[in-house]
Amino acid sequence: MAFWQTLGTGMWTALREIFASPFKDISVWWVLAPCLLFWIILEVYFAKHKSETLGWNTALGNGISLTWITVTLMKFLFEGKNINFTWPKFALVFIIMLYGFFISYAAFKHKFSAKTTFLLASPSPIYFLSSVAVLWSYGSLIINIYVVLDLILLYPIVVGILLLIRKYVPEADEPMDSSSSSGLDDLDI
Repeated sequence: MAFWQTLGTGMWTALREIFASPFKDISVWWVLAPCLLFWIILEVYFAKHKSETLGWNTALGNGISLTWITVTLMKFLFEGKNINFTWPKFALVFIIMLYGFFISYAAFKHKFSAKTTFLLASPSPIYFLSSVAVLWSYGSLIINIYVVLDLILLYPIVVGILLLIRKYVPEADEPMDSSSSSGLDDLDI
């Protein structure tokens, strides 16, 4: 009984820590806000345009976004008097950067099936990882076993909420003639 009580208390404390972390250092919003904004825009886009799916070019763009976010975090970790640098922070950001490179490579080369690549490169895992990396790099979020457990449990909850939003957001009116190409034929170039 004591184990479960300790686990529950630790996870509840960690969950509060996760939600409070973006407000501990307001400078974190310079990197976190674009991550959250891109994530929301992409989710709303795919909610409005239900007939569209992630494409190879969007998967590539998401991989590149994750890579530039982690490069920015590396710069932050190494600038100044290295007060932000720790080996665990470096390791996590580096692993997430490798994931960004992997997604970019897989999308560019079409190395895996579209279904696998698009699942790995969809906005949810990309921007969820980005947000966690940003919060941890800036020192706003202290990673411990309870935080990791909460993040693992929080991810499917976030995805579930996004799926509900997609279900209930009304679909956009599609143009009358959807058989036309990208519309570039009508431009005078």
